[in-house]
Amino acid sequence: MRILGDQRRSRVTVRTVGAIRCGLVDAARIHWPLVERGGRSWKSADTPIAPDGRAEVGVNWLCIAGPEATILVDPVSWKEPVQVDEGASDLYPMISLSRALNRLGVEPSAVTHVILTHWHIDHLAGLIDSDGNPCFPAATHYFPAADWQPLVEAVADASEEQILSAMRAVDAAGQLVLTEGDLEISEEVTIHWTGGETPGHQVVHVVSDEDEAIYLGDLVHFPNEISEPSWVAVEWRNDPELRAAREYWLGHAATRAAHVAFTHGRAPAWGCIEAEGGRFSWRYDEEPHRA
Repeated sequence: MRILGDQRRSRVTVRTVGAIRCGLVDAARIHWPLVERGGRSWKSADTPIAPDGRAEVGVNWLCIAGPEATILVDPVSWKEPVQVDEGASDLYPMISLSRALNRLGVEPSAVTHVILTHWHIDHLAGLIDSDGNPCFPAATHYFPAADWQPLVEAVADASEEQILSAMRAVDAAGQLVLTEGDLEISEEVTIHWTGGETPGHQVVHVVSDEDEAIYLGDLVHFPNEISEPSWVAVEWRNDPELRAAREYWLGHAATRAAHVAFTHGRAPAWGCIEAEGGRFSWRYDEEPHRA
């Protein structure tokens, strides 16, 4: 496993996993209130604090490029700042989808698969262009079947209506597959159902030449949920499903010394899971980017 080149100032950081290049894109930052649940705060020593006093968390997506497939996981892009979480948080764009793909050397028409980990808006904001056409015309899009109805029920919010329209455009183009359980996308890439964050939440596992990378999506939001996997920082989740999936995937990542990323890690978001004395801990590979 290698870090490619001097990427300290890049919004795209790449790891090699055997014959696969995994590029993690720093798409946006969210200024999120410092909240507590169960008497515990999710803020940790490595949490950047924005000038407005709120915590700064990332929004990352992944490009997996191999000899047989080019796969995007949760590709997103925003042109201007937007409010999220019913106005409690603000999202600030970092790098656009088109610029990120250009840095990765990927043409939209060459993308073969798009994996969507779950239905939340910050994972689905890069599927159609300004004309309402799919951004990736040759790609099969994989979306968890268990999340379709929650997405439909959430359209009272204007942002969710926009995302549902994007999903329907992909479906109308014959490019949408609803997934259930685990699914092998290519010889090196597999989707694994976890549930927890949403009914259909899934993680992405890359294995090549005995090297591994794991994209956790929102299985964890913050490093504190790695050191305390039984603690769920965000309300209205399926806590038992989250805990069970975390125990498995954190243990697997530590045992295999895998490259690991999760959507809301601060940039650059690559890191690793370490285990000692029956406890897990998170370590970022690099010092944080500055917005």
